[in-house]
Amino acid sequence: MFKPIDKIHLDTGEFKLNLIKNFNQTFDKKNWEPNEISELITSTIGGNWGNEEQKKDNIPIYVIRGTDLPNIPLYNLKKTPKRFLHKDKVADLKLKEDDLIIEMSGGSKDQPTGRCAIVTKQLLDYFEHPLVCSNFRSHP
Repeated sequence: MFKPIDKIHLDTGEFKLNLIKNFNQTFDKKNWEPNEISELITSTIGGNWGNEEQKKDNIPIYVIRGTDLPNIPLYNLKKTPKRFLHKDKVADLKLKEDDLIIEMSGGSKDQPTGRCAIVTKQLLDYFEHPLVCSNFRSHP
């Protein structure tokens, strides 16, 4: 069902500290120009939930939901729903490397809307079928 990946041990704060340190050493934020996110996005596509059961010309897909976003960096994605979607729709909606998934609806007091994730090659390789999102996808 899912392809195995190497897991990074995230049980200590050391990973986060190293990530921040490496980020700060790699990127000189003093030279950054502020931009609206809308200025950086070339296209926006609404998500799709697909069908629970296979229909004519449907192929299997996995659907990333807003609730899955915090689990992406942890590769804790075994509960990602497998659904079915028409093959032509999949061609238009499947996630690509460097896409940005933005949660546009749902949310709660403890789970705000606006959470996002960047689609990586590792994330796409994790699943045996195409990956779509149930909310909005933007392409930088």
